[in-house]
Amino acid sequence: MGDSRRQKAWSKFNPVIAVRDFSGGIFSLDISWQLLDLHDVVDVSISRGAGEVSIFSDDPRVPSGRGDQASGNNCHGACCLMQKIAGSQAEGWDISVYIQKRIPFAGGLGGSATDASAVVRALNSIFGLQLDSMELSAASVTLGHDCAFFSLGEVAAKGGEKRDQQVRIEPIPSLVGVSAVGIYPSAGMGIYSGGVYSSLAQVPMELLLKSDSFSGNMKEYQECVEKGEYYRALTSMGNDLEKAPLIAENTDIPVMRNLLDKSGAIVTMLSGSGPTLLGFFESDRDVAAFLKKNCDNSRYTIFPLKPQFDFD
Repeated sequence: MGDSRRQKAWSKFNPVIAVRDFSGGIFSLDISWQLLDLHDVVDVSISRGAGEVSIFSDDPRVPSGRGDQASGNNCHGACCLMQKIAGSQAEGWDISVYIQKRIPFAGGLGGSATDASAVVRALNSIFGLQLDSMELSAASVTLGHDCAFFSLGEVAAKGGEKRDQQVRIEPIPSLVGVSAVGIYPSAGMGIYSGGVYSSLAQVPMELLLKSDSFSGNMKEYQECVEKGEYYRALTSMGNDLEKAPLIAENTDIPVMRNLLDKSGAIVTMLSGSGPTLLGFFESDRDVAAFLKKNCDNSRYTIFPLKPQFDFD
């Protein structure tokens, strides 16, 4: 007899991504994460078998299939990781994952990582491993720094990070009481994190470290959310990945930014390394007005967002 779990897989954005160094082909970053209320639903089940992993989704763009057919999906790596950790407890069990996608595919909102983290949490429960959140986060580093954040089970966190090594992730207070919209090209943009970082490596270090309109301040951002000065926190946010030529030369981003700016957005920024642009407004009423004004815009997909206050 098998077992199953259903997990909500929350999206995220990065309030601050700040380059600190680049040496030996590796970036060192200050980075923060904040959960958003948009989520996928991930169903994980086990049944008697030979240890095969199967992954399927209602979104045809998600890498799917049985065994190695799904190896391009981060959830496949999560299953293999938990099989290794579980050892004999996982022997003789096939694992099946079904993903109901609501987070934009390859949108920079952490969809792949959060789905993988949902698998990690589900299998921790199914196999009775009883790993705590810190242990799950540490184990998930091999799946990427976003997955390590999601596995921590916190709504917001910060970390110092190298592209090949997670240094530390620690909880910080959540951003509260702000309203936002996400906007991305309906036809997709073809921007992926690996390409963004490769592009960023072409930028001279002195320009990456120079303070400009894209720069964020981690210390100031954390102080603001700790004091409850949430709208001041917005002005401390920033994403150095926007300095990458792959981002800077994209023609959709300035069009999307102009739509948001003309409607009174306080701050606009890329959500992370992907193509979703976030616009933060003073109120839900302003967000509703923006959505109504742009409801017939077929070129872009637009949706409301808010910070998520709990992980359950």
